[in-house]
Amino acid sequence: MRRFLVPVLLALIQALAVRAGEETNRAGGGSAEELRAVLELDSIQAGRVQTLYRDADGELQQLRTGARQRNGAVTIEQLVGWQTGLRQRVKDVLHPNQLSLYEAWLEKKRRLGEEYDKSLFGVPNATELKLKLGFAPDTLEKVHGIADQAVVDIRRKMSEMRAAGQSVSSIGDAVNELRKEAVKKMGEAASSAEKRKFTDYLKTWVRIPAEKLSRPEGDRLDRIMKQLELADGAVTDRIQSLVSAVLWHQEENATLRRGLGKELLMTLLQKRPESEVWTAIYEYGTLFDIHNRRIKALREDLKALLPTKQIAKLVAEGVLE
Repeated sequence: MRRFLVPVLLALIQALAVRAGEETNRAGGGSAEELRAVLELDSIQAGRVQTLYRDADGELQQLRTGARQRNGAVTIEQLVGWQTGLRQRVKDVLHPNQLSLYEAWLEKKRRLGEEYDKSLFGVPNATELKLKLGFAPDTLEKVHGIADQAVVDIRRKMSEMRAAGQSVSSIGDAVNELRKEAVKKMGEAASSAEKRKFTDYLKTWVRIPAEKLSRPEGDRLDRIMKQLELADGAVTDRIQSLVSAVLWHQEENATLRRGLGKELLMTLLQKRPESEVWTAIYEYGTLFDIHNRRIKALREDLKALLPTKQIAKLVAEGVLE
């Protein structure tokens, strides 16, 4: 468990602009309102959780004040202890039947937090397969396991081959084989109906971003590239690849926003459990985060390659900020 806490807590230490209340919400597994809906807390329990969170805010501030007085920073050990203590106090508020719901909610968020790694290594993630293809829960559980193992295998293979002095192209080929094997296993884990949808999904998934753009965005890409007036062919290809990737990630985010809006509206209209609202928010939010992090990296690459005048043009076009 500790290895999953450390990245989150390191980010927490560095997030100086984030209010303590927001950090407490994350550490506790969600805001008091979120836990009320997901765990079906009664009014007394909800009030006690709010009190626990206020107390936890004060504890975190005391940790930071003490660290500043020592001219240091709050340690990982202190934050782990603070979070563990908060979660235990939340559990003490819950009825026995709510404890499993709380553990399942914490586990769901942990797994959502790992979805970026799947995308970074070019492995389809279960959250996207759920939202885009409607995979069943039992299939998703299998896909999660396959994707988790694929990331472990890819990291191990890359480390071994780098240590052995293998070339970048050789490492890329080896990683590609591991990806293909993972995708094959995912298809085998799907039902017949899901397999057909997965096959169609892969036809688009394997394309480069420029080929996945809608016609309006493809026309926009052409217009942007003409405005940049690039002379070097190799540079042009690289810039076009980066710009098209930004446009594609932006387009995916727009599609996700529409999907989330529809999902939340249907949840409210059909008077489904409030927990489904929070599930949708976090699942769609996970995919938003993946695309936004990729956009940020792509933008940094573009800024490093282009002179100021062309950067200004991309800002005007909404490609850069």
